[in-house]
Amino acid sequence: MLYNEKNKRNAERIFYIIEMLLKNKKMKFAEIQKISDIPKSSLFGLLNELVALGILIFDDEKKCYDIGYNFIQLSYKCISNVDFLKAIDAECLKLSSSINETVHAAVLSGTDITYISKHEGRERVSIINSLGMTLPAHATAIGKSLLSKYSDYELEKLYKNKELTQYTPNTITDVSKLICEVSKVRELGYSTESGEISLLAGCVSVPIKQNGDTIAAISATVTVTKLNEEYKEYLLNQLNNSKEKIEFLINF
Repeated sequence: MLYNEKNKRNAERIFYIIEMLLKNKKMKFAEIQKISDIPKSSLFGLLNELVALGILIFDDEKKCYDIGYNFIQLSYKCISNVDFLKAIDAECLKLSSSINETVHAAVLSGTDITYISKHEGRERVSIINSLGMTLPAHATAIGKSLLSKYSDYELEKLYKNKELTQYTPNTITDVSKLICEVSKVRELGYSTESGEISLLAGCVSVPIKQNGDTIAAISATVTVTKLNEEYKEYLLNQLNNSKEKIEFLINF
């Protein structure tokens, strides 16, 4: 009985901590302890466990806790229970049916992207097999759209001591070059890639924003031979139309 009550109490505390961080973003230990009134020794243990699991992250420089990438990834896998993800998925289906090309949506999880929507076109060009699959952000257009939420300095920190895996001869493997590429995405409002994750596929992508923050991105994937300048402009126009509809719904 005592064991069950202890687990229940810890579960309630974990839920409360996560709820606080979702509401307040980054928080220091003292702030969490003051609001939650959880004993310091118990709170320290809970926070350490949550960081170890990737549910929370700890910023050594700022001495702050924030929501971790594993929590974000798990949250987005529950697509059917989240209204704004339903809105994104519904619009991706409409867009795919309209342009007859494969349309994806994804969210960022650290330096990886997690796919939350996939609708195939006539040619069934896709670089993923199922929802919830992850790929490195640096090798995809949709990943670069998502990375554009960060400044150059933040990207340097994010990719510090990280190796960029090469998938094709076209894959960006240098962090400085990636930062330069993402800077262009930030300026233009869209990203493209041709044969970087697969030599057979090319992609155009735009970010989706809620309250000014990039929360997701959508993309159209086509055979690399089709992705000339004229077709890229056509796809970009269609993606931006869908982007406007999604952002209207999720910011309403």
